[in-house]
Amino acid sequence: MDFLYLVLTAVLVFGALILANWLWGKDALFVIGIGSAIGSNVYNVGDYGIQIGDLIFGIDSVVYTVFVFVIFLCLINYGEKCTYTLLFSAMGSIMLTAILQFIASWASSGFASNIIWGFASYAISVIATFVALMLSIKLFEYFQHKKINVYLNLLINILIASVINSLIYFGIVAIITGFQENFWGQLGASYLGKLMSTAFGLLTYFLCTKLPYKKDKEFNENRNDNQD
Repeated sequence: MDFLYLVLTAVLVFGALILANWLWGKDALFVIGIGSAIGSNVYNVGDYGIQIGDLIFGIDSVVYTVFVFVIFLCLINYGEKCTYTLLFSAMGSIMLTAILQFIASWASSGFASNIIWGFASYAISVIATFVALMLSIKLFEYFQHKKINVYLNLLINILIASVINSLIYFGIVAIITGFQENFWGQLGASYLGKLMSTAFGLLTYFLCTKLPYKKDKEFNENRNDNQD
């Protein structure tokens, strides 16, 4: 039954994205995209794990996939410039959150090694996100030029970005701290959570195309260019 919490999170966040995108367009993508990027670091599997057998799930696998999906939705609807603005804004927001958490933890509990590790984990996440999304954005655009079906393009690149991010993040963590007892359970659950969330992302894209944000001139111009 605990897995239903992940499903509920996906339904709520993707549902909010569909509604917000319909009402506010690009502004909604920035709000939900940046919020999801930060949330995936704050509500991580290490602090908020849900254990099911040998697997340890976290809502971060769902929320991070929402962020990746928003990046590609922005790329489709508003182009590369807007997408990079969203990506770099999200990365900057994560690091600002890390700095604030570092200061707050130091002020309330005193300086300790776990405070340094908390800050480092955010920095590792930013590195992993940068590499994963820069590569997958370029691949997505390449597939666009090759006229590959947009749903297949989304499926491939959301999974690629998620896998690269997980490999880099968990890999660096394993190098620094060693393989923890629950390492493989977390990694396996992360992939399952992201795979489930990717399916929600494809459904979300379908519904977003049925409820386009018609008031946004930039949106309409970019969609017309993509259709040419």
